[in-house]
Order: sequence, then structure tokens, then C-alpha cells
Amino acid sequence: MTDSKLTDNKMIDNKEIIKRDGWFRVKVAGDRMTAYLELEPPLGEGKWPTKADAFQLLQSEGIVYGINEAAIDQIITEGVNQTVVVAKGTPPQHGKDSEIELLFETGPIRKFFYTEDAEKVDYRDIQTVQVVQTGQVIAEKIPATKGEPGFDVFGHKIEPQAGKDKFIKLGNNAAWTGDKLKIVSKINGEPSFVNNQLNVYPVHEVKGDVNLESGNITFPGNVVIHGNVDSGFCVEAEGDITIYGNVEAAVIKAGGNLTVLGGINGQGKCNINCNGDFTSKYIENTKVDCGGSVIVKEAIMHCEVNANSQVLVKMGKGLIVGGVIRAGETIVAKNVGSKFGTVTELEVGVKPKLKIEQQELETSLVDNKEKIDKAQKAIAILGKVPHLPPERQAMYKNLLKTVTILQDQNKKLEARRKELIEEMTVLSKERSKIRVKGIIFPGVKVTIAGAVLNVLDEYKYVSLSYSEGEVIVQGY
Repeated sequence: MTDSKLTDNKMIDNKEIIKRDGWFRVKVAGDRMTAYLELEPPLGEGKWPTKADAFQLLQSEGIVYGINEAAIDQIITEGVNQTVVVAKGTPPQHGKDSEIELLFETGPIRKFFYTEDAEKVDYRDIQTVQVVQTGQVIAEKIPATKGEPGFDVFGHKIEPQAGKDKFIKLGNNAAWTGDKLKIVSKINGEPSFVNNQLNVYPVHEVKGDVNLESGNITFPGNVVIHGNVDSGFCVEAEGDITIYGNVEAAVIKAGGNLTVLGGINGQGKCNINCNGDFTSKYIENTKVDCGGSVIVKEAIMHCEVNANSQVLVKMGKGLIVGGVIRAGETIVAKNVGSKFGTVTELEVGVKPKLKIEQQELETSLVDNKEKIDKAQKAIAILGKVPHLPPERQAMYKNLLKTVTILQDQNKKLEARRKELIEEMTVLSKERSKIRVKGIIFPGVKVTIAGAVLNVLDEYKYVSLSYSEGEVIVQGY
């Protein structure tokens, strides 16, 4: 803080006549980006400070950047005790991160499921297969920028933070151009983008149904089936799978996204597994494990569904009834459960894959401990024998080696269990929600981030979330 002032007091008729000139005072914010000018008015016949005094003070303090001359005029003109912002620095403009612009639809059926007029869309009009040609540009990179420097009120340069380079993995049949700004296809095929990896897969089309005539389908690319998948058959692809018809009690495994334009009636024997997003008209008596989101148009009935991201049943009937539905983040439906009290479980807040891994890990720890206990008992027995024959000595050494190996395995398993618990704990509880636009019926069990609510009364148009160890019910 700096000021300038002048006091000249005189005695007249034994009375002190106060005469003090007005002055300016400067204050600078801690981040050096703002300077404030204060005016102390004169006393008695003292002089008012001038604009020149203000500039002289600013100069003496080294304030040279972003000076607001109008603010100085204002403070002098109004002539009262006040503070004005007399100078402002310019913050740096940090650089933008690079971006990857995909030049193809990453989920063609997703447009159908999210559009407001989805129920009016004719399935026959949906083009699910996108074919690119060899050498075609399928993605472009917008490079990161360095940003623009800023300046504080003292004129000191503030360097910007450069944008970061976004990383994208290239999988099958995709390559950068020489300038690293474009990605092209190496084959005629269908592009796919899942888990930040870009692939171009060859496409295998089945003109009719998957049945005795076609046999099981296993293909290192994308598969398009124009008919149904009958009971007892298996379709497996490294890329995306698109099925125009219905699926019965079959096994479907997709390395990418899975789209079923019809529905699935699994009869309790259908297993669906995909690393990307899964979309279908309806699913019934089916187990689904999905690395992305599960998007169903009409209903999920008596299913076990595990989705790492979301489960959305927002159109048509929008019904979830029976079974267990788990999502890492959000479940959204129109109606959940039934007026008959059908047992239905909804769980959000923990990624199902992490929970499954934890359960498998706990089983492995228990199994290893049992093996270690048995081996140590055998070691104790053999250790009491004074002279072991050669074959028993070999057994003794193998048991010691086995115990060491199992103990090392358990150390690694314990470390991974700790990581899993931490990862499951820090998952955002704020994003873990269940939203029901219609009715959630009694008989529904809700679990959010470990907190449990057994629904005993009908709720309409509600949002369920986590707060301080409890599931709370609020308006939609």
C-alpha cells in the first residue's frame, strides 16, 4: 500500500487551521491481477489530488499495464471517499487440448433411441452398416494449441498452459497419415470406436437366420445378421454385431457394440456380452453383461443386467420388472416393478465389472488360503520324520515351493483388492441416480452406493439418490 499526502497546519488567533492536501492510495490484489485506487479527500483548504498525481503514483509503484484512465477521471470527478479498480491484468488464455473428430457415426442406432420422435421411426429405414473404402479418411485430429500469454498489472508476462495431446488407440486396419493429422482406413470395411480405440473391421453378412443352415458364427470383424438368431446358437465377433431380427436362447458376444433391432426372449438361457453399448427393442429372461450402456426401447423383464455405465428404458412402455438391474452410474425408466409386488432389484453406484472382479478375487483368496493350510499341515507332518526317503524329500520341497507361490499370489490379490475397494469407494455418488418417470411399485429393492431402500409405497415421478448413507426420494 502506498500513498502521498501533504499537511500544512497554521495558527491564526491561537486557533489551529488544518490544511491537508488530498492524496491517493494504491492497493494490489494478491494475484497481482487487479490494482485499486483509493482517494483520501483534502481537509480544510487542502488541494484535491490531480490526474497527474494518480499517474505519478501508479508509475512509482510499477503499475503499467491495463490502466483504466476513465476510473481515475471518475474518482476525481465524484470527489468522495471511494475505491475504484484502476488497473486490471489480462489472464493467460490456456491452450486447448487436441481433439479427434470422427468422420462416421459411432452408434447409428443410438440416434434412433435418443430422438424425440423415436417411436415414429420405421426400423426398415435405419441404415446400421457404414462401409468405408481403403484410404478413406475416417478421423481428423485438431492439434492442441499453445494458448496466449497474459500480463499482470506490473506488466509481467504470465505464460499460458499449453493444451494436452489427446491419445487415441489405433486397432485393426486404421493408420495415421504422415503428418499425424488424419486417420485412414486400410481396408474396405466398417469403422468402430469403442473404449477409445479405433478399428476398421471387415463385415460378415448373414442374409437370413442363424440356424442349422448357417451354424454358429465366429468372425474377426463386424457381423450383420438380417434375420433371427435361433435357440442354441452362438454369434461371436471382435467388432460390432447388428441383428435385424429377434434373438432366442442364444449366446451373443461382441467386442464392440451390439444392436438388436427386434427383441430378445432368452427363456432363461440367453447370454449377452458386449464391450460397448447394447441396444434392443425389449429383453426378457436374459443375462446381459455390458461394458457401456444398455438402451432398451420397450421393456426389461426378469433379466440380470450388468452395465458399466447406464441402463435406459425411456420409450414405449419403458418398463423394468423382475430380476436384477445393475448400472455403474444411472438407471432411467418409466415404470419399475408391478402392482403385484414383483420382486425387482435396482443397483447403481458400483461398476458391475468391478464388483464381479472383487467377488472372483475374494473366492481366489479363500481357495489359496485353504491350499496353503493343507500344504503347511503336510509340511509339518513331513518335517517331523527324521530321515525322509528321496520321493518324500521331493514332495517336501514341492510343498514348500507351493506355499511360497500361493503366498506371493495372495499378496498380489490383496493389493488388487485394496485397489478395487478404493476405486469402488471413490466412484461419484452424485452421478449415481435412479430416475422413474412413471411409477415405482412396492416390492422394488433399491441399492445406491451401498445404501438400501425397500420400496413399501408407490412413488410417482421420482428421482432416487444417495445422501449421507441413505437412499433419498425426491421429485423427478
